[in-house]
Amino acid sequence: MYGEDEKIHKAKENKHMLFSEAAQLAKDGEAEALWLTHFSPSLNEPELFLEVAQNIFPNTVLGVERMSTTILFPKDDLEDKKHEK
Repeated sequence: MYGEDEKIHKAKENKHMLFSEAAQLAKDGEAEALWLTHFSPSLNEPELFLEVAQNIFPNTVLGVERMSTTILFPKDDLEDKKHEK
C-alpha cells in the first residue's frame, strides 16, 4: 500500500493500491470502517498519509501489529447465506 498518489504507477506495478484508492472503495461500498495494512517497505511513516484517506473516508485507521476486531453480522444475513448454498 502506498500513501502518495504520485506513486500510482509503482503501486500498479507491484499489484498494490494507494491509500486514496482504498478509501474510495470503502466509501463507494458504504463500509463501516477501513483499516489500511500491508504497507510498501518504502513507506516509512504511513501516518503521514492517513489524512489523505480520511479526507475521503473518515473512519480510516492504520492497522498495527496485533490489532484485531470482531465482525458481527446480522442474524438475518447469516440465515440468507445458509440458504444460498
